[in-house]
Amino acid sequence: MKEDQHGLLLDTGAIVNVHSDLWRKRFEHTLKKRKLKIKDVRKLATFSGISGKPCTSKTQCHIPINVAGSIGNFKSQELPNSQCPAILGLNGLEGNKIMLIPHDDRVIIPNGGQVKITVSKEVQIVKCLRTPSGHLLLPCDEWTKKSSGRDTPLCLFQGEVTP
Repeated sequence: MKEDQHGLLLDTGAIVNVHSDLWRKRFEHTLKKRKLKIKDVRKLATFSGISGKPCTSKTQCHIPINVAGSIGNFKSQELPNSQCPAILGLNGLEGNKIMLIPHDDRVIIPNGGQVKITVSKEVQIVKCLRTPSGHLLLPCDEWTKKSSGRDTPLCLFQGEVTP
């Protein structure tokens, strides 16, 4: 990403949206050019897992953003003395019904519309488990479940799994 470009890191392992004061300062330069301002709201939140130690945020920011021509607000807790990027966490992803397409480097954002997805009989839709940290866990120990009828073995990552 170029120095004058900014983005939101999509992180299903982060429950809420967060950003650093450093990211805010850099992004404010972009907003000033457009005569836009960040609104601060006092809201206390404590985080763990960022830089390996607990940290506290006292400010939630409502940051004007523009994604592919759609204007909105990124509501995010600000982490002081941090170099954390702006993170769009799981609650933000779910609240906006954003669908990740990691193999194509894209997301689907319904913007209040309806998305209809149709799949062929070979495609499996597998329910994941939600961990307390917000990560999604793909079950891989369901030996007693009946086969879905797939003709080819499941192939994930580097190796193949054969039935």
